[in-house]
Amino acid sequence: MKHLTIIFILFLLYLGPVKAQTYEEIIDMPTAEIKAAIDRGTVSERIAVDLYNELAFRYRSKDREEAERLALLADSLAQNINYQKGRSNSQVLFGILSKNKGEYERALIYYDTALAIRQSIKDTIGVISVYNNKANIYRRQFAYKRAINTYQKGLKAIGPNAFPKLRAKLHNNLAETYRINRRFEPALVHLDSSLHIRKILNDTSGLVTTYLAIGTLEYYLKDPATAESNYLRGLSLSKKIQDKTNEAKFYINLGNIKKQQDSLDLALDYFIQASNLGQYMDKDLYIKNDLNIQAILDSFGGSQQYYSLPDSILENSKDQQLNYAQLAKKAYNLGNKYYQIKQFKQAENMYKNALSYLDSFPDLSLSMQAVYNLSQTYYQLKDFENGFVYNNYYNQLRDSLNQRLASGMAIRNQNQNYKNQLLQKENLLLQKENIIQQQKYYRIILISMILLITLIAVYLLDRQRKKIQINGLNTVIKNKETDIIYARLEGIDSERRRVAGALHDGLGSLLSTIRIYFKTIKKQQIQLSPDLQYQFNQTDLLIDKACSEVRQVSHDIENVYSKNFNLKKELEAQVDILRGTKKYNIELDIHNFKEQLDYFLEIKLFRTIQELLNNIIKHAQATDINIQISRFEKRLNIIVEDNGKGFDTNNSGRSTGIGLRNISQRINDLDGQFLIDSRIGRGTVITIDIPIDNKNPNS
Repeated sequence: MKHLTIIFILFLLYLGPVKAQTYEEIIDMPTAEIKAAIDRGTVSERIAVDLYNELAFRYRSKDREEAERLALLADSLAQNINYQKGRSNSQVLFGILSKNKGEYERALIYYDTALAIRQSIKDTIGVISVYNNKANIYRRQFAYKRAINTYQKGLKAIGPNAFPKLRAKLHNNLAETYRINRRFEPALVHLDSSLHIRKILNDTSGLVTTYLAIGTLEYYLKDPATAESNYLRGLSLSKKIQDKTNEAKFYINLGNIKKQQDSLDLALDYFIQASNLGQYMDKDLYIKNDLNIQAILDSFGGSQQYYSLPDSILENSKDQQLNYAQLAKKAYNLGNKYYQIKQFKQAENMYKNALSYLDSFPDLSLSMQAVYNLSQTYYQLKDFENGFVYNNYYNQLRDSLNQRLASGMAIRNQNQNYKNQLLQKENLLLQKENIIQQQKYYRIILISMILLITLIAVYLLDRQRKKIQINGLNTVIKNKETDIIYARLEGIDSERRRVAGALHDGLGSLLSTIRIYFKTIKKQQIQLSPDLQYQFNQTDLLIDKACSEVRQVSHDIENVYSKNFNLKKELEAQVDILRGTKKYNIELDIHNFKEQLDYFLEIKLFRTIQELLNNIIKHAQATDINIQISRFEKRLNIIVEDNGKGFDTNNSGRSTGIGLRNISQRINDLDGQFLIDSRIGRGTVITIDIPIDNKNPNS
């Protein structure tokens, strides 16, 4: 039996365990293989949630029902395992799917749920993304004020230094919203901010979008020269990165500027360049561009040079797969143009193209016109046989149309009379019912509104009263706590100064008196033996040294704890110590410290940064440390970043250790914000924001 057990264990070891696949290993697989991996259970439940969400995102446009099913699976599994980030992603997906269906209010509800979750887990990027999505919906609802407020919340959540690419995108969206709302000055300010960030990042794709927005804004501000300059910059960049969609937009906008300036040759050239990129444009933009070309061609009065162009334009339309009715009408109109300038062969081709499109989308009236014009074209080409054939075909179409019209009119008249009689009866009944219902509704609505307004007023008044009471109490508590802290620090400082004074005035004075007495007997030194003279001299030196030491100690105590404490110098000294270990590549950047802060505040900040550095040394296993301290008009921003092993902020036991809790409480006492952004294997970023009074920095 023992041998059988050993053999069985060896057999299991030979087979080996089933390897659990990671998100990175599976996400690039085809969709069917991803589903199979989830079904086999070779991925963890958290990774399964992420994969379901990713698949739902892929299906969001091509199969909405499948996308909803996958998002529901992700949301259900995330709730079961309490995976908050996965659940927030599912809620965002529900919001996107609702938005695509035009259900904007429902989408906003999903986004609010996602926002609450992401705020609770301090997912900064996720929070900003939700703000952006919400603001985009408000723009679709023409609620521009709400959209602007929501974009601004996103910018506030980012802060001044973090996530620059995302910050530039929000600036762009804000500018577009201001422009639509005809508030051009703030729109230009935000576009300048976006441009500045994207130039620093060398974000070519982002710069294309910003130049397009700036050019459009300048065009609205009646500054075509500046608009053209920005369009040309954006066009050059879009060609560089093969962005065909935006390249076509730049050509169309440049064409509009030249058309407005009556430079029709250049305008036509830009519009044709855009038309050559027709497959990258949406249908409406393509038709608009085609109308611009047609209008310029008309203005040239039938010049042969310009009427030789439209064949390529028509081919682009085929690639764009516009509906056949539009293609037929376009070909028919071009045929008329060629006929007018006596280019009958080209006219023949256009009329035949129109008829070929009408085979797929019948239009009897347009067919008759094309057939008749084609017959006349053949007569002009001296091809009387084909002219006669198409003339007969035209007559047949005309007779067919007349018959349809006659029979259709008779039936239509009978149906219309019958419908009119029914409508008259129904209208009379509806009018009576409406009058009765309206009277009932008006009464109910009036009573309901009175009750609702009364309840809202009572609720708001009670809420305001409680809020005022709570705010007053919180203010009193906060002031008392601040008074206690400062009194304690003042007491410590006062006691240390007292000790220094006692040393200086008490012991120092006593030693000085001893030295005076000792000096009076120095005259008798000559009478002493050489050995006693040596001891006398040594005693004299020791008394002098004791006086100096007492004076130095008292001065040191007073200076160390005086209001001359300098945060910048202390931090530089601390950094020099760490550099001396040669274990850390540490950088310290301090900006805009022209004058010192309140010395108690500087001591607190020094202890806080010192505690963070101790945490990095003890736990992070980092090699690179970056400390940034920036002073703004009304606040102080501190960022401490390392490339260590990081930790899971969702693990409450780790993320709220004693050290971090103490720091958080210390910052909270200063009315500041304390944020942690960390991931396992990707280091940690600690961000601290503290309000300061720049008008009286030592108050």
